[in-house]
Amino acid sequence: MPKDGKKRGFFTRLRLSSFWTSGQTTPALRQFKEGHFWGNSYLTTGPKQKTGEKGQASILIGMMMLTFILFFGFAVNTGMLINAKINLQNAADLAAYAGAAQQARLLTNISYLNYEMRRQYKKFLFRYYVIGNMAQDSFPKGPANGPVPWRPSRYKDITYQVPVVCIIYNGTDNYCHMTELPQIMIPPATPLDAINTTLVNQLEQIEQIRLENCKSIGSSNAFVLLLWLFNSDPDLSKLSLSGKYRDFLQVTKGLTYGLGLVPRELILRWRIDTLNSYINAPPEIAVTRERVNTLKNFVDPIAKERTVDAFLSAYNTLGNNTFADDNEIIMDELIPPQLSVLKDIKTRFDTYALDYELINTGHSPRGANCQPMMRPVTLPAELTLGVYKDPSVLTYYALRLKAKARVLFSPFGDMELKAYAAAQPFGSRIGPELSAGHFLRSGVANPSPRSLDLVGSVPNLPILSGDPIQPTRGTGFDNQAVSGVFYAGLQAGPYSLIDQTNFNRGYQVAMVPNPWEKGKYNIINDLGEDYFVSNFDKNRIAAFWAPVFPLDKKSNLAGSVSNALDALFPPSTTSGSNVSQSDLDNMRSQLKSVMTQYMTRLESGDGEVIGGIKEGFNIVRLEDPFSTRPGDPKAPTPIPINLPGTLLMNSPQDVKTSWDNTKNNQQYAKGRVGYSVKIVSFESLTNRKQPANSDGTGWMNELTPGAEGDEDLPYIRH
Repeated sequence: MPKDGKKRGFFTRLRLSSFWTSGQTTPALRQFKEGHFWGNSYLTTGPKQKTGEKGQASILIGMMMLTFILFFGFAVNTGMLINAKINLQNAADLAAYAGAAQQARLLTNISYLNYEMRRQYKKFLFRYYVIGNMAQDSFPKGPANGPVPWRPSRYKDITYQVPVVCIIYNGTDNYCHMTELPQIMIPPATPLDAINTTLVNQLEQIEQIRLENCKSIGSSNAFVLLLWLFNSDPDLSKLSLSGKYRDFLQVTKGLTYGLGLVPRELILRWRIDTLNSYINAPPEIAVTRERVNTLKNFVDPIAKERTVDAFLSAYNTLGNNTFADDNEIIMDELIPPQLSVLKDIKTRFDTYALDYELINTGHSPRGANCQPMMRPVTLPAELTLGVYKDPSVLTYYALRLKAKARVLFSPFGDMELKAYAAAQPFGSRIGPELSAGHFLRSGVANPSPRSLDLVGSVPNLPILSGDPIQPTRGTGFDNQAVSGVFYAGLQAGPYSLIDQTNFNRGYQVAMVPNPWEKGKYNIINDLGEDYFVSNFDKNRIAAFWAPVFPLDKKSNLAGSVSNALDALFPPSTTSGSNVSQSDLDNMRSQLKSVMTQYMTRLESGDGEVIGGIKEGFNIVRLEDPFSTRPGDPKAPTPIPINLPGTLLMNSPQDVKTSWDNTKNNQQYAKGRVGYSVKIVSFESLTNRKQPANSDGTGWMNELTPGAEGDEDLPYIRH
């Protein structure tokens, strides 16, 4: 048995035996003994040698583990990037929604101010039609049918055809009924007759009083009408008047408190312009957290509110574990320069006050008959009484959000991702597009020899649901069914003493939303049940930010007022009217002076009292159009106004008509007010796939994302 313990074949043993026993040592034998014979390893007598095959599995396993790690890292990175991209897109959507929400809020407030302009016009019409004419014997003291007669006495054939302001201050002496105040016949003086001389002297003094009264009557009526139109001193404490006009003011204060129509409409229009300038604020590029802190300190922070709200909505959504450094989160606003264009609805009209003219009949060289005449008080230029939104300019908000996402296995560091989003206000309205004739009624000339012929148009508005868009004789305030009910709103009988409280209550009644306005305006209200929206406080007053001018222009109020009035009353406004250029220039100069003074008062919070608080420069205060004025002694707590349904629109379904095509019956029954917001696609903004007008024409301010956006947009399906 060999030493290795292995059995071998017979011939092998034989040869080995002869080799070992022969005692001969040959090279072949030595090779055989050393295990190198013919390469047969199983004959080796020494230790086993390595052949290079051992360890190949470890290399293969290493390569497999490396591949697995690479695939694992790729899967982890892919998951992290997908998660980061989803988070970034969600953040971009929130940013777009926040920016569009600010636009929607501004558009809603503009619509409220636009309707307030209409309400202020109604207030003037109530003054002009009702307060200025209720002393006429023929004025309706309650609801009736047909046009208002507009004649001083039902027993005389003279007729004015239009409202003519005539104010009485003593119920027992109503000169508005008179068609003439005849002269006093003074007999010739007889020097030798002392009694006759004394009588003549007394009669001459009485005649002089009559003549002075004849002149003063007309002056006081025109004075009241001018204050209704142009007064800029709401409490009438700072007007510089002298002589008889100072005396007039003492007896007309209750009639003329508050701003006149022209200053009030100007201020409301300027507030609308300020809010619209916020919508059209220039786009901000490369907005970071540091940039937002700078924008917050802008002189007018509301002008940058859109950008700040949008960025912070995105920034506060993105977590620190997903994205890198704060300043690596960058937002670009992708919007055109114009997002909202408002067009003015302007008109010019004539108003009339009753004056008396001295006409010498020839019966006496010393006297003259005092006969009534219509003195025109003309609005010398077109006044803006409302606005409407240009449908060819779409309001929307679009942005690009960029951020560097953290990844675990990347030789290139954090990876930059992009997200695009857009949103749009929708669902409400600012007001209808109306012509100048909507605010007027054409004058009527009566061929009767006792009539006072009229040339020009007088102010008016449609009220009843069946009234035409452009009022005619017997419609709007010219209807007895309207003026008679509004007169009853004063809650005072004919010739009774009417104080400031009565007038305020009458204004509220006359300024209510009317059936004609259904579906045409966005009217601020708290009608119906809405637990999420409340516009008014306990005194039924709504307040929101709407500066008269942007705060960066506040330092030069005189210049801002001057520029605004120059734009309102350009030289061309005298064409086609009886107003001379010198008269227009004089009025513009006067308005610049008094409006600048009132702006200074607004800065110090010393404006007109609204709801018990004085108006300020930055905050606008609006009364509830469906409730009585707060502070009314006869209504210590606000109560709903009670009027016939023909004059008052107070059903939530009729008033809350924003987004009125909803299919949810419960939501439709409650109604909505103001603009809502919806997310829209970039494709719809770049290809104008949303027609703005009923004729199918689209809007003109197309989205322009720039070179970087043009490269990315083909891959966006959002």
